[in-house]
Amino acid sequence: MKRFVGSWALVLGMAGVGLNLGASALAEPNEDWINRGQQALVRGDWDFAIDCFTRAIRLNPNSTAAYTGRAYAYQEKDDLSHCIADYSELLEMNPDDLGALTGRGAAYYHKDPCYFAEALADHEHARKLQPQHPLPYNNIAWILATHPQQKVRDGAKARDYANKACAMTGFRSANILDTLAAACAECGDYDEAVKWQKKALEAPNGLPAKEIKNARLRLQMYEKHQPYREGKHGPGG
Repeated sequence: MKRFVGSWALVLGMAGVGLNLGASALAEPNEDWINRGQQALVRGDWDFAIDCFTRAIRLNPNSTAAYTGRAYAYQEKDDLSHCIADYSELLEMNPDDLGALTGRGAAYYHKDPCYFAEALADHEHARKLQPQHPLPYNNIAWILATHPQQKVRDGAKARDYANKACAMTGFRSANILDTLAAACAECGDYDEAVKWQKKALEAPNGLPAKEIKNARLRLQMYEKHQPYREGKHGPGG
């Protein structure tokens, strides 16, 4: 299963979570725990990050930075139920929180493709809020290209949205090029799928190491004229 790795990094930015790596203990206890949690995220210490952000939330139950950081840590641990719950808390505070919408939508689909309707609703809301942001287009396109049920897939729309997202990023985002390749495969255009998948693997804004194996397996599928389906077969299926 493809993980929205690039998406999660952008979610933190869209939610206004800064990584105060040079800061020591700040004036407010809540901010001190947030700072510690953010540093733990950078180290990849997910359990400590969750503990820090939980302490910050106890001190301030309306801390958007703490909920966002904890949701990210839960996602990295594949604890997607808690991840979704934290993004839902953020959306209770602000239904138009673009980062929370994008994060929760990605978590829904990563948890199980059966949650496609919930994922699409969040991504569509995000797209309407900020129609010039590539991430909602990318995530909608991925669902429409890769869902295991034919009735959900829409190759033409997936390809259109993936192209839009690629254009917004100058065709330099590996994660989005990967989505375009999947959309081309869903349309039966395997030559284009192979071309874009190779570009995804070569892109300067490359995939994280843990995603490269799955991306290469998808390339092999396209070379064999096989589309990729989430939760059914192929890498991570």
